[in-house]
Amino acid sequence: MDQRQFFLRDILTVVFKRRGLIITVGLLVVAVTLVFGYMWPPSFESEASVQISHGREVSQADTTVMGSETSMSMIQMSVEDLNSEIEILLSEDVMRNTVESLGLDSDPFPYEGGPLRAPFNAIRFGVELVLDVTGLKRQPDEVQRAMDELRNRLTVNPVRDSYVLDVALQLGTPEKSQEVLAAVLEEYKAHHIVVFNERNEDTIKFFEEQVARVGTSLKDAQDDLQQFRDEKKISLLETEEELLLEQYAKAQQILTQLKEVEQGVTGDSLDSSITATLSSETDSTVVREMQLRLLELILEQNRVVQTLGPNHPTVQSLEQQVRNAQGSLIEAIANVKVITQAKLDDVQARLQELGHTKMELDRKQKSVDILTENFETYLLKQEESLIADKLAEGEFSNVRTISNPTKPSNPVHPNRLINLILAIIGGGILGLALAFFLDYLDHGLKTPEDVEVQTGLVPLATFFNKGGETLDKHEAERLSVVLDTYSGKRDGATVFQVTSSVPGEGGGAVADALSKAYGADPHGNTLLIDFSGEVAKTSKGITDVLTDQVSLDSVFSGNDGLTVVGRGSGDYPAFLWGSDRMGEVMKDLRRRYKHIVLNVGPVLSSHDALKLSEHADGVVMVVKADATRYEVVERAVSTFGSDGKPKLVGAVLTGRTQSIPQAVYRRI
Repeated sequence: MDQRQFFLRDILTVVFKRRGLIITVGLLVVAVTLVFGYMWPPSFESEASVQISHGREVSQADTTVMGSETSMSMIQMSVEDLNSEIEILLSEDVMRNTVESLGLDSDPFPYEGGPLRAPFNAIRFGVELVLDVTGLKRQPDEVQRAMDELRNRLTVNPVRDSYVLDVALQLGTPEKSQEVLAAVLEEYKAHHIVVFNERNEDTIKFFEEQVARVGTSLKDAQDDLQQFRDEKKISLLETEEELLLEQYAKAQQILTQLKEVEQGVTGDSLDSSITATLSSETDSTVVREMQLRLLELILEQNRVVQTLGPNHPTVQSLEQQVRNAQGSLIEAIANVKVITQAKLDDVQARLQELGHTKMELDRKQKSVDILTENFETYLLKQEESLIADKLAEGEFSNVRTISNPTKPSNPVHPNRLINLILAIIGGGILGLALAFFLDYLDHGLKTPEDVEVQTGLVPLATFFNKGGETLDKHEAERLSVVLDTYSGKRDGATVFQVTSSVPGEGGGAVADALSKAYGADPHGNTLLIDFSGEVAKTSKGITDVLTDQVSLDSVFSGNDGLTVVGRGSGDYPAFLWGSDRMGEVMKDLRRRYKHIVLNVGPVLSSHDALKLSEHADGVVMVVKADATRYEVVERAVSTFGSDGKPKLVGAVLTGRTQSIPQAVYRRI
């Protein structure tokens, strides 16, 4: 089944329709809230603030500054420290000492007041007794019960970006809340001294021994490091390493240059490429001089060959000199390579030795650093132990009360103004929710849109009337026009049957109003046959005509264009409406009248509707708004069959009320 859309008018209709329920629920919630607000035991909250000073018993060293001159005094407090303070304040010892010192264990609820105290205590006692007897939950003794109650009423919150704790306690009277909170803070400070300032000579002695042991080891390691530096002359190592690296690079460069020169001069023929080789720079002085000598001889040989020819004795002498110079250059290159390689090996060996020395130096330095860190740590712990011992000896505490417990003037619970505002809002929401829930459960057809969506019938007219009121004649005239449009132009009278699903939906009133609207037409007369007996008061009717007890002319006559005829005096079975005589009578009536309206009883409680619909041109289903469930109307519609014969023209909604005021309705 399709669901129709809901609009603002639908929402406001529910609100105005059930405004009595909404107002009643809202007032009831407000009344209950006010009653409980004045009867509920008040709670007064006393507040105080304590500061946790930078004491070594609650602080830890900042390791980021360890090793500096100020490392001993750089102390920071962590979130864990503040949480530890909260746990100490709410600890069993603090709660027990407070309860016993003030005698709070005499009553499970020693701080409550108000008219609801006695019944509330009785209910709780009964529940606890049942749980205890059944073994579901064992009950604590009176002291433990009072401790749990006190802990539940305490609130401790750390102040952001500070070392301050805000402490609050809610009890039944201002004086009691102030007194108990002050006692809790005193017990907390006393217990804090016991927890953090316990004297321990063994701990002090242990740290003294560790400081001495680690100090001796640190002194030996520092002396060993200094002796190693002196022996290895560490201050000159970096300079020596730089020189060795330069020598190593220079030797590598010479070897590369000698290899290039050697490749250029070892060939048998001295072509033009050797000139470029001999002209290249070489860092070896001996090789460089021999390069230049060989280059001069080659250039002289080339000049003489061009002047005297290749076979001249001078040319041959120069060739011999060139070969001798070439051999000397190759021999010199080999000697220099040997010397350079030996020097390179020495440099590498020294660099490896320096690497081992540096590794040993790093190891010794790391050992000194570790011992230094350990020494500073033990020294710090020794100092903290000494301070803690002195604090314990003098029973000093780094907890200070910076704001003493206050004496509240107004209760924090119940807050009657806030509760009243919330009750008004909550009551309104509850009333609206209940109204819409009831509307959701209501399957009655309320609007023409509901009729069309839920039953599939076309809404023909809507009558805004309450029980006993006459239907609006203008709406009846509009219904008659709609039905005439449906029937079109016909030869003879148009016959419409008016029926309903169940009794009490106003079918007779609709039939009467429709017949009067037709009867006002001066160009034709109208007939209303009242088969249900709601309108016609005549003693003779159509059944009397069908059984030939009276004539048709004696019954079907009237004035002012409207004739009203009843069912008749007899009670006859349903087959009478389908008889040949009924057909003849209806044909005769169609010739006499322009409009015929059949007022028939409900479909689900009378057999007339289905049988008489065979003689009608259309059937009008009357539905009472907010009364008939759509499932009932659907069942009534389904009795006419799925093929639509006889055709159901539509539905007329009666008894509809306008819940929204006209001033509002016109603007939405």
